[in-house]
Amino acid sequence: MKRALIVLGLSTAALFAASACSDKDTGTQAGPGIPGGPGGTTGGDGGAPGGTPGAFPEGGNFGIPQTDGSTPVGPQTDTPYMVDDTAMSGLDKATIDGLKAGGASCTSKILYPYDGTVFPGGLISPPIMWEGASEAAYVHLSFEGQTNTSVEVAFGPSSPGGLRIPQNHWNEITRRTVNNILAVKVTTKSGGNLSTCQLKLRVAQGNMSGALYYNTYNHPDTGGVGGILRLTLGAAKPEVYLQARELIPSAPPSGPCVSCHAVSAHGSTISYTRHYYFLGSSGDSFQTFAAPVTAATQPATKVQTADATFAGLTPDGSLLLQMGNPQCTKGADTFPRAPNNFMLAQGPTVAVLRDTKTGQVVETKGIDPKHYLWMPQFSPDGTRVVFNHAKPGADGTTDRRELAVMDFNQTTRTFSNLRVIASRQGVNPTRNYTPASVFGGLAGPILTGPNNCEPGLGGDAAKGHIPLGSCDGPCYPAWPFFTPDGRGVIYSLISEPDFAVAFPGRETPSKSELWYVNIDDPANPRQFKLDTANKGLDPKDVLTNYYPTVLPVQVGGYYWMFWTATRKFGHFDNAAPPGAALNDVLFGKSASEAFKKRIWVSAIRASSNVSELSSGIDADPSFPGFYLEGQSETGNTRAFAALNPCKASGNECQSGLDCCTGYCNSKPGETVGVCGEKIECAKTNEKCTVDTDCCRAAPGEAQNSCLGGYCGFTILN
Repeated sequence: MKRALIVLGLSTAALFAASACSDKDTGTQAGPGIPGGPGGTTGGDGGAPGGTPGAFPEGGNFGIPQTDGSTPVGPQTDTPYMVDDTAMSGLDKATIDGLKAGGASCTSKILYPYDGTVFPGGLISPPIMWEGASEAAYVHLSFEGQTNTSVEVAFGPSSPGGLRIPQNHWNEITRRTVNNILAVKVTTKSGGNLSTCQLKLRVAQGNMSGALYYNTYNHPDTGGVGGILRLTLGAAKPEVYLQARELIPSAPPSGPCVSCHAVSAHGSTISYTRHYYFLGSSGDSFQTFAAPVTAATQPATKVQTADATFAGLTPDGSLLLQMGNPQCTKGADTFPRAPNNFMLAQGPTVAVLRDTKTGQVVETKGIDPKHYLWMPQFSPDGTRVVFNHAKPGADGTTDRRELAVMDFNQTTRTFSNLRVIASRQGVNPTRNYTPASVFGGLAGPILTGPNNCEPGLGGDAAKGHIPLGSCDGPCYPAWPFFTPDGRGVIYSLISEPDFAVAFPGRETPSKSELWYVNIDDPANPRQFKLDTANKGLDPKDVLTNYYPTVLPVQVGGYYWMFWTATRKFGHFDNAAPPGAALNDVLFGKSASEAFKKRIWVSAIRASSNVSELSSGIDADPSFPGFYLEGQSETGNTRAFAALNPCKASGNECQSGLDCCTGYCNSKPGETVGVCGEKIECAKTNEKCTVDTDCCRAAPGEAQNSCLGGYCGFTILN
């Protein structure tokens, strides 16, 4: 069994450093569960070697295929696929016949997936989990209104109750989605009693591709400190993409760690922060870098970008937008922070553009030096930027309760047309936020750096006090991200003015919910809480959703949001391992929540379609979330979904997203083409400038339009 790493036995300095790489993500968890998902018991992150099925204690149904790359899926087809594969279960005919006949009612509630979830093709097949254990189970999958798809499978005992849809059948299902409503009938047998439950899922008409880059903490392959992992979408296991490898052999528990990253939409460039601890006035406590994304891990080429923590990258990765901070943090140790600054970003500095190849500031027009542009993100076509509109407030503090957008011309490097798209100015914080000293005072104050750039090490925990306070609302708009068409913004509304989930001294994790704002009409942006995506199995899940990001292209008519949640995944709650409660004693009562962080995904209706929806519950553009299979069993956060680095002309491709030219030339029905120049018109997922660049749709197919620089279609339902 894969063992969890916990902090017991480390020095207090090492303990603090392990937590300091943002948000106190301090460990992994272990326990019975799904290989490749929470608590996998046979093969850790990626399932059993060679694809051997893993197991619930009494089952064998949750194995994830071990693959080197993404799950292979062919092109869409209407060829019939009618399969009865129940015999593979080894159950006797009488039992199978009884399961097919079904029970009179649903007595074993389905825990996962949620009813109404949308799944794309190209990913690992989803599991189905239900309450209690079962002696046998049967699943029938078919599309409503279609007669060309029917899959029947059966399984033996499982405890707790669950199975995984076989990957080969799931791939064929995702290829047949003219009508995307997938009817799922689940019959389970327990104690001789039969329970039959019904689900309605949706299957998007497209395959997800690209890669996900996320922060993880206390992962065994990063030496127990923070690093950035890369998961090829559809793969069974991530790889450690960036870590501070050179110092790990000497002092792994105390850092440095790599985190606070951003990835350009086209997948060409990554920016990140390398955190050094206890170096004080040497000025090396925090360093930020930009580097080209490479197929190999640990890219050797990088350039230092001063003070550029949590920067925003243009889609092509050539420019980086650095946040501004009004106060000095010189001499800071562990956490650079000051009352009016963004936590974990240095100051004083102003918002500037930097060249990612040189790290140097480039001439820019249109940025007010008093506007700090916190958490900036560019639209996928590079023509807009969104940010928390931090600026000096009337009471001498930083006003951080608005989101704003500006237009951006990359050729002239000019920002213009500032407008606020979300405001919480009318919501007043209800309690003060004052982070405690390290380990509740046992190790002295957090050294934040003297204000006004006084010389020497110094440091005073009181100078890290953020006076705006917390709110039960929540009330602080954070971590905004554009939809592919640049017409919508998804963001987190959070209760803490540092925009973080946890922090030394915080008694409980921050509250956070996901929101969407449609900016089609700049004078009257329309906002919607993403109630459907926010919900989990437990009512408290609606306020434990953090760090949303968005895939830069549509897939199958939908946009796709990735975010960090601490909710249960079916039977599994990602609980901290035995003994990890010591983290709560040392770091504050919210520390063990770090073990629960996982990446979830939700389909989002396109911005143009949101404007067509009526007010009320129907206005929520989100669908229920699903757990991203293949991620590591560690505390995972802030997942950037990006295209894979592009291929030059003449290389094999599956779509224009693979090619630097933006075009993949292939014959009808073929899954592999060759990167080259556009022949006549732009097909789905090929480059475009205007809608008329996109090929005319065949009869019965959706018409593509130009969405964020690539041809794609959207659907309302």
